[in-house]
Amino acid sequence: DVGDLAQDYGAGVFPINYRDNTIRFNFNIDAKGRIFGGHFVPDVPGLAYIDNTRPAARKSVWPTLEYGSNSLVLNGETASGKGKGRHSWIVANPRPDALLVMDVETALNTSGITVENKDNLRPDKWETTLIAEHFSPELTDIVTSLLDRSDNMFTHALLRAIAVRNNGDLDQSGVNEVKRIFKGMGIDTESLFMRDGSGLARVNRSSVHLFCDMLRTVADKRYNDKRLTDLMPRAKKRIGNILPSTPLAEDLSLKSGSMSDVQCFVGYYPAENPTIVWAILAGNYTCSRATLKNNMDRMLIGALLGK
Repeated sequence: DVGDLAQDYGAGVFPINYRDNTIRFNFNIDAKGRIFGGHFVPDVPGLAYIDNTRPAARKSVWPTLEYGSNSLVLNGETASGKGKGRHSWIVANPRPDALLVMDVETALNTSGITVENKDNLRPDKWETTLIAEHFSPELTDIVTSLLDRSDNMFTHALLRAIAVRNNGDLDQSGVNEVKRIFKGMGIDTESLFMRDGSGLARVNRSSVHLFCDMLRTVADKRYNDKRLTDLMPRAKKRIGNILPSTPLAEDLSLKSGSMSDVQCFVGYYPAENPTIVWAILAGNYTCSRATLKNNMDRMLIGALLGK
């Protein structure tokens, strides 16, 4: 969704990804409701902001970032006497490459290494010296982190890595390969609507049947001697306020997914030696999210512990 592109959870995936492709944006609102002093921290060259807000009786400001743009757009309404003071957001950074270059230059200059004629160097004239090597963590470590933090950028980057390995066109090729693999395992993908790798979204939908089918099919499969349940976090306080006081807090492995009016949890039980796969998906619910999660706690406690 275009409306999510400026959010930290909507950060894009680029050939160079750095600092989670996010950046801090600070701005001020004066007593008359006017926005001023907008700036990024750090101040990355090429980034800008556009103030499209208008005066009104209330304050409601949100950011957007159009495709192909390096400008953060402030939308909505500002009101005299409301929201006065400094505001700070973490937003998507459309130029992580520029931030990386800036940080490297700063580090080199701090170490007394001068960067000269950087704009005049032609690739065929470069003379390079290896000064450091950085190796990626193991895939299982990457997946453990993204499952714990629900990192959309990581999952989208993994989908594109799958596409590149199959010489395809990024997202669609990655989706096709995921579906091909699932079908090869005997998993019915009819209920899987997938356009990218960012998890639950308006264009990414699935059924609890597919989640359970997938979890059951891969339950005993190992990569680097790790099963999926070994990579997933324990429930603890991730659902509601009731489950943490039961054995399920440590005996349940899970992955969560959520967006406005949607809440989903899937996982294994018992976490160490799974015999049950489970999935709960709720949409367009009429209670608060907190109440919904507590009801999910009660459902899991009743189904798994018989209480």
